[in-house]
Amino acid sequence: MSVRRRIVITGANGQLGRLLLPALSGTYDLAAIVRSAGALARLAKRVGPEIAAAVHCCDPWNADSLRSAVGRCDAIVHLVGTIRETSRNRFRHAHEAAAEAVSRLAGDTGCRHLIYISILGADHPGDLEILQRRLAVEQYLRDAIECVTTIRVPMVLGAGDRASRALARSASRRVSVLFGGDSLEQPIYAQDLIAAITNAIERGAGEHGTFNLAGPTVLTRRELVQRVASVLNTSPILLSAPFAPALAFARFGERFKNPAPLQSEMLRLLDHDDNIDPMPAAGALGIELTSLDDFLPRCIRQ
Repeated sequence: MSVRRRIVITGANGQLGRLLLPALSGTYDLAAIVRSAGALARLAKRVGPEIAAAVHCCDPWNADSLRSAVGRCDAIVHLVGTIRETSRNRFRHAHEAAAEAVSRLAGDTGCRHLIYISILGADHPGDLEILQRRLAVEQYLRDAIECVTTIRVPMVLGAGDRASRALARSASRRVSVLFGGDSLEQPIYAQDLIAAITNAIERGAGEHGTFNLAGPTVLTRRELVQRVASVLNTSPILLSAPFAPALAFARFGERFKNPAPLQSEMLRLLDHDDNIDPMPAAGALGIELTSLDDFLPRCIRQ
């Protein structure tokens, strides 16, 4: 009897992890990593007890802890990362320390293939630390592991997730103020990204490289909220807040509270334009992109 490939998923309690676990369950031997008992309990409610049996609570920044939890490892899907920095979870620790741990795990277990989900625009980070850290992780993993599949994505929208709920709130208000309303968005359907990850796992270590993937539609943030409003049958008045004063306000707040409710790095990331041709990456990863008109109602009405 053949032994099923063991797939390790870090950051399994995030949006993508919650979708990826059911997609892979039954096909692979899964070892999903969360860092707290509370996260494990919340994840179990979402994916069910049978799938939750594959979830391990350990320190994702500690290679020894990871190795003890997962044992063997044939491929890693690395989902650890954040766009919100706190005093207890600095960007460097959240991104680079976690990458160091999974690279050690790969070396200790003989794992040759890692799939990393990065952010669109990481190849040109400028002075934006969120993107700088992502690029540093990409480069570190490529140097440390034989085969790395990096998929850079913009805003990811899934049924009832945090991003979709935020858009629905903006579209449901009588008057909604948008930061960077003219910034370009190119949201991708979460299930399309799950399909891309699944295909990369199935193809194994032979499928590696860096792929800039996004949805098929480019529109401004104002237009995106208007699309959401049409789904909800609402008619909000949309106002664009000047970006510079909002950034100054965020930086002022960061001096007195950590984490600040509005963070300057997050605002600057929102102001970053996403506008690429996603078809080469979609073709290479073997997926068909779902149109915005098709997936937006599924996300917003959930």
